[in-house]
Amino acid sequence: MTKDIRLIVIIGVQLIVGVAIVLMLKNNNLVGVDSEAFRNTAAKLESAGLLDEAIASYESYLDKSNLSGKEKSAIAFSLGELSEKAGHYEKAVKWYYDVETFDPNSTNKADAGKAVVALLEKLQRYSAANMVLSEKTALNPKQGGKVVAKVGGKELYDYELNEFIDGLPQGVKEELKNPQKKNQMLQSFVADKIVFEHAIKMGFDRDPELRKKLAQVEKQLIVGKVYETEIQPKLKTDESDIENYYKSNKTKYKGAYKDIKDIVKKEYTVEKVQKLYQDMVEEKIKTEQVEFFPENVK
Repeated sequence: MTKDIRLIVIIGVQLIVGVAIVLMLKNNNLVGVDSEAFRNTAAKLESAGLLDEAIASYESYLDKSNLSGKEKSAIAFSLGELSEKAGHYEKAVKWYYDVETFDPNSTNKADAGKAVVALLEKLQRYSAANMVLSEKTALNPKQGGKVVAKVGGKELYDYELNEFIDGLPQGVKEELKNPQKKNQMLQSFVADKIVFEHAIKMGFDRDPELRKKLAQVEKQLIVGKVYETEIQPKLKTDESDIENYYKSNKTKYKGAYKDIKDIVKKEYTVEKVQKLYQDMVEEKIKTEQVEFFPENVK
């Protein structure tokens, strides 16, 4: 089948799905329409890349159908996800808020709340994001948490302190098994919170240069996750691999293998990581059809 014929077939399928949606929406008796079936139709539009059409279909369905609060809440969450994918962040925030409005007990409430915070930060509405975080909503995923301190009326929970401690070096965490040391860490944790809130009030979170640096750090952390999930699992080696590496590179080493084995292992691991990373990048360059234009680099 030629590319032109395939394109015509794809467009035809999209038109058929679109017409089916329009006919459903024009039908005045939508009460009996199964919301899950309609979701599947919208999913077809989404998979065809017609996000705005899928959003419009859901909105019309909500407007013209007699749905329960639970059904409306589920559709509002789907609309939030679709709007976010389509880049309509303000609209996505509105729909995520509606999740709880339609159904206060929605199972999607916590995820919708987290999405609202993330989107407000993308929109650089940092004060609004902080306000949402400070509210006692379903954004707190740890039910039954104990209050360990209060800052400006805002409660800080034990799980927040523990999450902070989890990010510390292992040696420091070992010391914190001592209750007195942990109480000292609580004071440090609260001090950081106070200074952070002061920085937010000063508007430092909106500093353009700082935002660029934060974006770079975020990028490095995300790339690091690729290392953890796709490269690190392939680093399993046995003694023979390291010894063979030593023999192949014997000219650069001074000393017997048994005396410098740790150094050899470290260099072998570094080289293997670089090789695995390079192989992954080259594969991505092929699949993503990357082109380089060095003549434009000045």
